[in-house]
Amino acid sequence: MTLRVAMIGYGFMGAAHSVGWRQAPRVFDLPEDVVYKMIKAFYDKRDELVKIDPGFTPMAKDFVGMQVQGINSTPQIAVHPGLAKFLKEHKAWNDKWKIAGGS
Repeated sequence: MTLRVAMIGYGFMGAAHSVGWRQAPRVFDLPEDVVYKMIKAFYDKRDELVKIDPGFTPMAKDFVGMQVQGINSTPQIAVHPGLAKFLKEHKAWNDKWKIAGGS
């Protein structure tokens, strides 16, 4: 399976895209491992992405923080399990947030 994903913006747009990630399970059947691997790939390659397109600089500087900011902007929307796993690994998970399809 090939899934092409683009991430655009930070601040408001970063929050908007974070909402998109979290709403994806309502539209697409994206398993936890697929979303986790996509997010981890963005994180692992963030410095390389900046070399390709400087527009990725804000994301590269604080990738995890941007995810947290997006979730905090709309905490009533559940978090995709793949993103939740990533944030837990990076000690950025807030137990007040809900995981989509879970508790």
